Amino acid sequence: MKTKSVGLLIVGLVAFAAGTRSAASDVMQTTGSGSWCSPAQNGNGDTVICNGVDPRALDRLNELLDRKDLDLKQKTAEANDWAHRYTELDAQLEETKKELAAKGENAMLVQTAQDLLHEGKLEEARTIFDRLIQSGEENVDRAAADHFGRATILALQFRFAEAYAPALLYQRDLRKAELVLQELIKQQRHWAVQDPATYRPTLASSLDNLGVLYDSTLRFSDAEAAYKEAAAILRELATQNPGVYRVDLAMTLTNLGNVYDNMHHLPDAEAAYKEAANIERELAAQSPAVYRPDLMITLTNLGVLYVNMRRFADAETAYDHVVPIWRELAVQKPAAYRPYLAWTLYSLAGLYRNTDLSADAETAYKEAVDIERELAMQNPAAYRINLARVLNDLGALYHEMHSFEEAEAALKEAADIERTLASQNPAAYRPDLAQTLNNLASLYRETHRDDDAKAVEAEARAGEK
Repeated sequence: MKTKSVGLLIVGLVAFAAGTRSAASDVMQTTGSGSWCSPAQNGNGDTVICNGVDPRALDRLNELLDRKDLDLKQKTAEANDWAHRYTELDAQLEETKKELAAKGENAMLVQTAQDLLHEGKLEEARTIFDRLIQSGEENVDRAAADHFGRATILALQFRFAEAYAPALLYQRDLRKAELVLQELIKQQRHWAVQDPATYRPTLASSLDNLGVLYDSTLRFSDAEAAYKEAAAILRELATQNPGVYRVDLAMTLTNLGNVYDNMHHLPDAEAAYKEAANIERELAAQSPAVYRPDLMITLTNLGVLYVNMRRFADAETAYDHVVPIWRELAVQKPAAYRPYLAWTLYSLAGLYRNTDLSADAETAYKEAVDIERELAMQNPAAYRINLARVLNDLGALYHEMHSFEEAEAALKEAADIERTLASQNPAAYRPDLAQTLNNLASLYRETHRDDDAKAVEAEARAGEK
């Protein structure tokens, strides 16, 4: 849960991102005059005008078209595709605002994305969609719409390959995604020498996506290299245009910190997290509703890291700050932030166990269990394993406290969940089940229930074969 990786695109966007159009899209492109766009009639014959497109966005379109080696007929055809995508995205954003207003939810980010679209500020609009994707990831319909919006923005910049590669990542077609990204990065390195203002940002984005791919396949050294190169580019870009690139830099640094944590390079992880937190703290001061959750995630990662480094006072300071804010956010948007509250409470309980505050650890674990149980009822596939893991640790704590009945109840509930999961996906969940069964066996041994201990030990061994 700790990773804040770049938002990935939904499967249905592959054809869209590659620049193809469906029959329905062709129908939507036509207007009463026959098309969206036509050559300008103002004496400037190498530009186009398009119905329904804000003049500021139209200026950006002509700027992008001027970079392509096209005749006027080709420019007009490209502009027609562009205007269709622009209008479709504008309509989607308008509909989303209405839906949020009907639910009493804040539509500020959506309005900002729409304003930036109208202004032709496409790179800035993409960063807003990144924020929307993070804030709406628990809502499948919203997530699909936000991923579509992000892909559309890339297409409006004629950056089709960059939309296509994340789509492959989302489909878990990792080998093909890696080949696409490697070829794209090779081309972008070449283009960035000739036109750094245009292609260094896209190179950083592709490197970050490659880091996500390597991280997801446990190739941590490769992920580190990709994230470090992306961060170096983004630091430079952020000095030139902080309003656009500081957000991306903070996200990449958080991803880098997660990789260092996985590699057990804990001081490096701390440095990356702290640099990300410093950026997010400034952003949150300017726009707390948008950026405070990002800051809380990074500070919670730091708290977990400090526990692993046995810097318990630093961990406690981090948790004292983040827990009240996660509670506040979870009240405002339960679907989005209750999972983060549960994760933070689970981590806090681990700190209390390490500092011999058993009663406080029990309280934190029990609250985390209550939240995870509710989440697992709503979305079993996503949260049952989290519930089982918290129950396992709560059972281990009760064992340490000699509360043997409570320990057995927690461990048996965890084992029941893990048996079901392991029957569906043995490779993923048998290790969890084996750990819980071994904890249960240890409890039975201490309470002189040797036959019960032998039975669960045998089950654990059978699962390991």
